[in-house]
Amino acid sequence: MKSIADYDKEIQKDPNNAELYRLRGFEYCVDDDLDNGIKDFNRAIKLDSGCVENYYLRGKTYRLKGDYKQAINDLDLAISLDPKYKKAYDERGTVFDLMGNYERALEDYNQVIKLDPNYTDAYISRGLLYNIVAGHINLASTLNISNSEESIELVINFSNMAITDFDQVIKIDAEHKMVYNFRGTAYSSRGSAYKEKKYIDQAIKDFDQAIMDFDKAISIRPDYSNAFFMRGLAYKEKNDFDQAIKF
Repeated sequence: MKSIADYDKEIQKDPNNAELYRLRGFEYCVDDDLDNGIKDFNRAIKLDSGCVENYYLRGKTYRLKGDYKQAINDLDLAISLDPKYKKAYDERGTVFDLMGNYERALEDYNQVIKLDPNYTDAYISRGLLYNIVAGHINLASTLNISNSEESIELVINFSNMAITDFDQVIKIDAEHKMVYNFRGTAYSSRGSAYKEKKYIDQAIKDFDQAIMDFDKAISIRPDYSNAFFMRGLAYKEKNDFDQAIKF
């Protein structure tokens, strides 16, 4: 792998090579030097305005800087250059997600999956969006902002959709580092909803499945602190406090 210093030398020899600026810009971003990354992507775009990846990378970098408006602008340009460029849809969906525009985010994730049914990142992103929405609904119900019974059903529905997406990821990549923790969270959320409805047997099944998922997540990544924490909460929901306090 080439370093920034390597690209510096190559650019000195070939200062009009757009690809070199793009590659150096990427390395700047890897080093968390986002401003210099954007400067190089600007140079790459000036030299090659028709390269979709230049706009995609600059848009992603703007997202990392928290400049969502500029990120959307660049990702729109990337998609206009190549309407089948799935990474740009996925990235734009992430930006809309961060902005709280879940409807637009969902449209982009759906488009990625339409273009590539095996694109695991899109299933992860969409499943996480469903998890987030379920969490927001659950919080609103807890604070008595929304109708409790309707909220419980919505939590169950969104958790079901999240589980379906995470199941698909596991079919494609059974050793995915993050998906078991995400699916375990969805099962825990649905289990809590069933517990609220007094469907205790179904709730216990969901908490047990969540615990198995957290176990799997930890077996793949033993330092996964969030999986330990979530497993403890699942045991707590089962009233198994002895197990809960271990984690």
